[in-house]
Amino acid sequence: MAKSKRKVDVGTKKIDIIPGAEIELGDQVIDLDSGYQGTCTGLAQHLYSCPRVNITAPGLDANGEPKKGHWFEMQGIAVTKKSKPLEADNAWNAKTKTKAEADLPGGEEDTSDNAMDNPFVRQVMDDLERTVRSSAQGPLVARLGS
Repeated sequence: MAKSKRKVDVGTKKIDIIPGAEIELGDQVIDLDSGYQGTCTGLAQHLYSCPRVNITAPGLDANGEPKKGHWFEMQGIAVTKKSKPLEADNAWNAKTKTKAEADLPGGEEDTSDNAMDNPFVRQVMDDLERTVRSSAQGPLVARLGS
């Protein structure tokens, strides 16, 4: 269920926020105390202080570099727009319970108890063994590995 937006006063402006939304990387956020807005580019949890959010404003600085982010205490941050989740090509999608086309070794379908049973792993290990044996340090590395 999508959360409804509400307007809050930030300085002299009224800003739409999503009340109660969990702050996630990539969300558009605002610091309600200073009015600083941008993208959530970092989240940090410290042992003896409150969680913090890194906010990076859009655009470039005077040197043509991306603007640097600034850290703010999480309790003063509100989400103005949720981001779309970023997923790798072979990521497991928890909502649809499906996996992307790429089926990499060690993935969801790999039920092998022994990694050496996996043909991909076996090939990598064989190649590594051949490389070690052909190198000048082969006997030493082979002794250390056994």
